[in-house]
Amino acid sequence: MLQTRELHAVDIMIDQHLQQLAISNYDYAVWDESYEFIQYPTRAFINANFLDDTFTSLKIDGAVFVGKNKQIQWERGFDYIEEHALNDELLDVVTADIINITYPTSSQTDNVPQKKGFISTRYGPVMFASTQLRQSDRSGQQVGMLLFFRKIRLSFIDQLAVFSQLSISQGDINSLQSTDHLPEISASLVDEPFSLTRQRVIKDINGNPIILLNIRHQHNDPPPFFSHTLLIILIVLIMLPFILQGIVYFQLIRPLTRGITNIVHMIHRGELSPLTETSTIVDFQKLITSFNQLVSIVNQQQQALEALALKDGLTGIANRRAFEHHLSLSWSLTQRNTLPLAIVMLDIDFFKHYNDNLGHQAGDAAIRQVAATLSQNLGRNDDMVARYGGEEFAIILINTDIPQVKSLMNKLLLAVRELAISHPQSSVSSQLTISLGAAVTTQFECSSVDELLQHADQALYLAKSAGRNNAMLWRSSSP
Repeated sequence: MLQTRELHAVDIMIDQHLQQLAISNYDYAVWDESYEFIQYPTRAFINANFLDDTFTSLKIDGAVFVGKNKQIQWERGFDYIEEHALNDELLDVVTADIINITYPTSSQTDNVPQKKGFISTRYGPVMFASTQLRQSDRSGQQVGMLLFFRKIRLSFIDQLAVFSQLSISQGDINSLQSTDHLPEISASLVDEPFSLTRQRVIKDINGNPIILLNIRHQHNDPPPFFSHTLLIILIVLIMLPFILQGIVYFQLIRPLTRGITNIVHMIHRGELSPLTETSTIVDFQKLITSFNQLVSIVNQQQQALEALALKDGLTGIANRRAFEHHLSLSWSLTQRNTLPLAIVMLDIDFFKHYNDNLGHQAGDAAIRQVAATLSQNLGRNDDMVARYGGEEFAIILINTDIPQVKSLMNKLLLAVRELAISHPQSSVSSQLTISLGAAVTTQFECSSVDELLQHADQALYLAKSAGRNNAMLWRSSSP
């Protein structure tokens, strides 16, 4: 069970790396400026969007624009770790065969064809993601694709080892006469004998093994229930039942019964916790220790996965899933204790114009600055700010009355203005601004948390309709 979970953790981390690369590739491919560039190439577009810092921030070693006739329109290699040009070292691999292999034709995301995976090159294995070029609203014809590369380094193998708590090294796959017998990371251990060491392969997009992983598990298999020592003890117990009855009960039966009972309770609760029982019998104590080690590893991995699932990757603040969970808990708390609950929805004004005019990197930087400012201006531990989606944020305020909500919204309006982020495409200010809308349960008869959220969203709509760069509080008399 433990070894299966450890290998599953490796598979999850590999998929995380591929997914992050695919998201970055999609953001740059589904963009009006990229769509126009592939048809009318200009040096200005490259100079504005594919600088050295772009490769470093996206963690890529190569970017290639390919036209609809599958001819390379533009390409560049840049080692984002050592920060130097690759001098065609990586881009030599972008042959006609590689283009055919990586060119996405089937649609998996928003009707925009994508591909991701690994390919083998004469410089070693490479991770890639590709997306057909589209306009920002995902419309448009098939005009080409954008291809991102990332070299497989030892640091990638190290990250797999740290996350899974395994000892992992990369082997020389070319030294093997045959790799047919080697399974992938996700393969089941059911038909394999117990072993502390094993080999797994990562396959390329055509199903051919390209990376050999030598894996060593850190923990032994739990000891068997019945060893030679236990057998002798049982024989003695049979011979001396009256003398040893107390020893059997206190040293064997009671710890085992308590342990089984605790494990059954864990199953019912759906969560694991260490066993607190101890035993003077060596094999049973080893079993307890091994189980507690397993619980510790499972809980650490669960916490790591939960943190990834509840945190926004761009800003580091809570994401929408975390917001909805916290909102549900806050609603129950305030309803039970008759406390006011407020939701503030806010949006960066004319952000699409900002993004289209200044580029994705500037847009990402602006979102990070706004998120940090919002977090810094929330004064209580119970308050929460989350990235609700795109350039929209949401705030939960517990036990906060209407004057406090108004004061906070004005404070946030001023704090964002004081960032002094230039916004040449805004029609309300030369600097980046936000619009806010809030709803408080004391303002109306609120029957559900969904109704409260809907009214906060309506207040945000009123703030935008009133010219943006302001804040509105929803009232029962609002239109």
